[in-house]
Order: sequence, then structure tokens, then C-alpha cells
Amino acid sequence: MSKISLLVIAKNKETLVLDTQNDIRISVEYIVKKIKELSYLLYSIIENNVNTDFIKGDVVVLSDLNLLSVTELLTLQDFDGEFWTTDHSIGRVSEKVIRTATTAELQAKRRLSLAEQALAEVP
Repeated sequence: MSKISLLVIAKNKETLVLDTQNDIRISVEYIVKKIKELSYLLYSIIENNVNTDFIKGDVVVLSDLNLLSVTELLTLQDFDGEFWTTDHSIGRVSEKVIRTATTAELQAKRRLSLAEQALAEVP
């Protein structure tokens, strides 16, 4: 095998000096492995969020106040493809019955009625 004089690459914020064909082959294998891992991670993120308008951590409220009479804010935790798990005792909800909490609701720390929402919008 021929020697390659001081080929320098960056690896984990450290400088790695390679001086043989074998070192280069091992480094290329490592890079390919990491690209595959990142590709899988990216695919998983995209796949899990294709069918939803929300993301984990969104603060939402129930769209209809008559539904379960829940006025607390809900934080979305996990999406199983059909339902979101929340931090509330109601457990899981469909995204068909929730909406993003407004700024006024975030400040009030609860779901506002239609009348309260109208008042909150007036400067």
C-alpha cells in the first residue's frame, strides 16, 4: 500500500491525521455509517410529522368549549399517527378537535370564550 502524506480531516472537532490507505478506508466507512444514521433520523422525523399540523411541545386548546368543558391549556407530547398524547388528564386528542392557543390564551393560561377572545383582540 502506498503512503499518503498527512491527509488531515476534521472529526468531532478534533484533527485526525491519516497516513495510510487503510486509515482512509476506515474513515470513509465511518462517514458513510454516520450519513446513513442521519438519513434514518431525518426520515423518522419527516415520517412522524407528515400527517399533522402540530409538533411536539405545541400548546393548544380544544376548539369547542362545549367539548368536555376543558378550559386548560394542553401541551402536545407524542403523535401516534392519529392521536396526540397531552399533558392533561383527558389523555389523547385528535387534531380535529384542537387548535393552537392564541397569545391572549397563553397570557391568561387558559382557553378563552369567544367573548373574551373578541375583547382580547381590541387594542
